[in-house]
Amino acid sequence: MNNINKLSVFFVLATLLQFTLSCNSVFDIIVIVDSSAQVQDFSAEKDFCIAFTSHLGLSNNGIHLGAVMYSSQASSVLPLTGSYATAEQTFTNMNWMDDYSSPGYGLDAAYKEIQTGGRSGVPKLYLLLSASTSDDGPNPVSEALIIKSYGGIIFALGVESTSPGTLQQVVSNTDYYFYSSTFSSALSEIQSIIDAICNSTVGHTATGANTASGSGSHTSGGNSGSNTGSHTSGSSSGSGSGSGSGSGSGTGGSSGGTKCGLNTCVQGDICCNDGSNPNNPYYCCAGSGSCCDGNCCQNGYSCNNGACSFGFF
Repeated sequence: MNNINKLSVFFVLATLLQFTLSCNSVFDIIVIVDSSAQVQDFSAEKDFCIAFTSHLGLSNNGIHLGAVMYSSQASSVLPLTGSYATAEQTFTNMNWMDDYSSPGYGLDAAYKEIQTGGRSGVPKLYLLLSASTSDDGPNPVSEALIIKSYGGIIFALGVESTSPGTLQQVVSNTDYYFYSSTFSSALSEIQSIIDAICNSTVGHTATGANTASGSGSHTSGGNSGSNTGSHTSGSSSGSGSGSGSGSGSGTGGSSGGTKCGLNTCVQGDICCNDGSNPNNPYYCCAGSGSCCDGNCCQNGYSCNNGACSFGFF
């Protein structure tokens, strides 16, 4: 099939998949592109990225999207932007790295991209694309724990020969893992992925500090009130009042936010400290959800042996 026909098919599919987002569409998201030798059709992966971006509806004051690409190493290819045209051109011009796969490097590069260009007070989301069974390089589960500890929400799309076990540990919720046999067939998963993204941002508004603030820092909004279970630095078990002593260096205000380890949960969220994972003791969950061994279970799900399951046990 020539390039013109492929593009025609792509835009027909994109038109059929269009829908209206029903959530608060203000967040930053990084697409983590698999550019390893295990990707059988890199052109189809690029088409998926373009279609996914077109359905998000980027804007300067709404959704910002960036991208990193990984193989045996990783690099930023698209700083966070609200411009669809910029994103489309970037994805179109990406070159296949064609080396062994290290999704851990991709997650690390995505986290750094959020640190550099992420906006204060908006949800930070990540979509990992993987066609690999390889765990070469940094452990992707460990890299994901770092992201989650700062309030990041991770989704994953596995295709081809990917390892579902690893990706299911990487995502923030088991419902955030998707699979398709190819990147071409994954076009039909776009609506489900964006629905999950919408649901994950419900209750997270554009208030509060950047969740990646430094250790022991306070935001300029102050944390007065009774933020039971939170702490500023040092011991993780105190039940301090959260009065916000110490000036710190955080940027951006926290409107009614709760200090939660190194994070600041937005108003209405809960501060989790289940102590199950020393690498991720503190994290924020939407007020309608619950804490689950380093993950956040959505409303209607319960924590069962460290995993979110529908119903109650």
